[in-house]
Amino acid sequence: MFHSKSLIVVVAATQLCFAVTQADASTPARFAEGEESLENLIAFPDLPGDVSADVYCRAVISTDGEMKQNFCFRSANVDQAIRDSIDAAARSARLSPAVVSGEPHRVIFSYRVLFARVDDRSLIRVFPNWARDTDKYGNEYDGPQRLSRLMRPRTCITRGVVSMNSTESLRASFDEPSVSLIATLTIDASGEPMDDVAFESASNVDDARCRSSVTGRLADADYIPGHHNGEPVDATFVQTIGDREDMEFR
Repeated sequence: MFHSKSLIVVVAATQLCFAVTQADASTPARFAEGEESLENLIAFPDLPGDVSADVYCRAVISTDGEMKQNFCFRSANVDQAIRDSIDAAARSARLSPAVVSGEPHRVIFSYRVLFARVDDRSLIRVFPNWARDTDKYGNEYDGPQRLSRLMRPRTCITRGVVSMNSTESLRASFDEPSVSLIATLTIDASGEPMDDVAFESASNVDDARCRSSVTGRLADADYIPGHHNGEPVDATFVQTIGDREDMEFR
């Protein structure tokens, strides 16, 4: 006799298997290697003295691997020439596109670029994440990528100088276009949100309507999970709210 308890176990196992299969069937957009890699194409700008800058950027990666709508945030230690050098390289860079169930998909892709120069020694490194989970996975893991369209809530837009804590050790101060809130949520290895959306205030605006709208939209969005060593993992997705490009992916 097939008992109801056994049926529950079978259904649960089937659902888990389906979730894992779905995660395995998706791969994130990834930087190419060689001549068309973003890291290879970025030119170190001619700046005086030693340089140390960690630049946070976001782009839409098209189904053919092009970087569209690239945007790098302003911060106190990031010269405009550094942002310009990333933008120029992004126009020529190519990535392997995100793939879901065998089909390429557009995604929102968050990455950061490290510039360092001491005396005559310079270094440029590009990482496919915003450093939220480096304590678990190191610098090279792929952060979660958002698949679905999200329209920017107008109640979340503000003006003024703002700040954001990206990691325990790094603080970035953003100018216009302004950021009013930073939303984070953990995306599990199957691509599903696994906890509530958390907010970090980045200005003097704390609008409950904005938070409610963003919470619903992010909870209903579709994601490719973070990856480490080629395997899907639980990782933190970061959504800025209020900047020029944050929720305009269509």
